[in-house]
Amino acid sequence: MRIFNGSSTAIDNIFIHSSRSFTINPLIIGLSDHDAQLLKLKSVIAPMQEFTSCYVRNLNSFTVDEFQSKLFTEIWEDIFEGCDRNVMFNNF
Repeated sequence: MRIFNGSSTAIDNIFIHSSRSFTINPLIIGLSDHDAQLLKLKSVIAPMQEFTSCYVRNLNSFTVDEFQSKLFTEIWEDIFEGCDRNVMFNNF
């Protein structure tokens, strides 16, 4: 969601299949004049065959330092010395 100049509201939507068992309760957070809604899902564990593996990035001080080192050794002239945004983007 993006907030633009002149925006006055932010609306979040959650779509749940009607066959799921759930409850919604007000949650007073005290951060603004609007309260939150607490959604509690019941029995949401799917059969094992539906699970898939995914890659999770390991962020720590070593990996951040390594990333910054790699950025430092890159050659950036082809990107920042161009005049055409599309060429600069493609060079990136």
